[in-house]
Amino acid sequence: MVGTQMIAKGLDLPMVTLVGVIAADSALYLPDFRSAERTFQLLTQVAGRAGRSDLGGSVIIQTYTPEHYAIQAAAQHDYHAFYQREMRFRQEHGYP
Repeated sequence: MVGTQMIAKGLDLPMVTLVGVIAADSALYLPDFRSAERTFQLLTQVAGRAGRSDLGGSVIIQTYTPEHYAIQAAAQHDYHAFYQREMRFRQEHGYP
């Protein structure tokens, strides 16, 4: 199955055992201070599509910036680390 962002939104597909994300960091560089948050959210959601059955699952993320904190936190499914880093970034720049 090949899909776009719509595949990440609320579908329960129990036979999906592998999810691949191509150019996962493309949204990181949009001119929006929420771009990291949206990238983290999308990666976390799409990763949740794999492994919902007894078969387990895997996620492969292709990115040009694997060191970005949003990509790292999503890969480790670490909400707390993402939140801490994002709040520092927003405070430093005076964003809400």
